[in-house]
Amino acid sequence: MSVTIQRTGVSGASVTAFAIRMLGLPGLVTPFITTAPVFLAVSEIRRSNGPLAGLRLAFADAVFFPFLLLDCLIFGAYWFALQDAGAPTDIQAVNLLSVVTTPALPNALAGWWLWRRVSSE
Repeated sequence: MSVTIQRTGVSGASVTAFAIRMLGLPGLVTPFITTAPVFLAVSEIRRSNGPLAGLRLAFADAVFFPFLLLDCLIFGAYWFALQDAGAPTDIQAVNLLSVVTTPALPNALAGWWLWRRVSSE
């Protein structure tokens, strides 16, 4: 005699797909929703004659998501290049260090250039 047990409920794959849908959509939309108003705040702070403060904080908030996107693009390019090359794991570890440090230069240069544009009167 054989007994068959059926499980009812949600499978692991559907939970993952649900989580990606619920967290992925807001994660993709939020940067666009938050960055645009902050750039408006930066321009309003620049136009004020002193009563409004917080230019540095508004600037940091305005460039956070664009810099994060730039870092993700750089990381993705490295990741796919490593996957295509089939590099051994010890070489991948060294390359991971370069992946982590490489976005620092574009972020620093872009941040410096943007800050000079924003803070100059």
